Amino acid sequence: MRIWDTNIAKRVDYWTANSKYIQKKIKRTYGVDSTVIYPGIEERYFETRKQSQINEVKEKYSLPDDFILIVSRLYDYKKIDWAIRACIRASKKLVIVGEGPDRKYLEKVADKNPNIIFQGYVSDDEAISLFRLASLLLFCGLEDFGIVPVEAMAAGTPVFALKEGGLLETVKEHISGEFFKTEQELCNLLKDFDKRRYNREAIIKQARNFTEAKFLNNLEKYITQIYEKETKK
Repeated sequence: MRIWDTNIAKRVDYWTANSKYIQKKIKRTYGVDSTVIYPGIEERYFETRKQSQINEVKEKYSLPDDFILIVSRLYDYKKIDWAIRACIRASKKLVIVGEGPDRKYLEKVADKNPNIIFQGYVSDDEAISLFRLASLLLFCGLEDFGIVPVEAMAAGTPVFALKEGGLLETVKEHISGEFFKTEQELCNLLKDFDKRRYNREAIIKQARNFTEAKFLNNLEKYITQIYEKETKK
């Protein structure tokens, strides 16, 4: 498989990466340069919502007034067990949105603690309201880019994220969130968390760096440059 992958890679004329993190991996793996084109989120994540619409979602799922949010598939590499244990130790309410093969294991970790709520799937539209209701989003897994934290920031919600991977490029430390390397560091951050330290407009401004419009504009520029280069040959 590796030989096949290497041979296929030699046929590629131009490379793109969805983050500098992946750009470095491409260079390390294939020895080639690439252009970073960040993904973007839809404008609807930034749009103002009626409070009644947000409250409707809160009431539908019987959510607490103050909670921390995870929106993720439930896989081991997402390290959601870190979040569960840290929230229990910090006496924080955690709402976990998503399903996956790790759910039974994570339920055992939670051990029926009333502060840990497994919500299962919700619609994309409901998730937008959840981002606005949550005081904080947790993202414990290593990702190439990580779109969910950007969606949360578009709602003005801060993000605590693993200090590795693409999130180092999207979350602005002390402005739109904080980073942690270990479960203990996460627990310490949660114990000290105060949303009032974060400016909602500054968080949204950071998310504006990763919009669908910017992605399409950058992609169009990139394709145009390649076209002009190739037609001159």
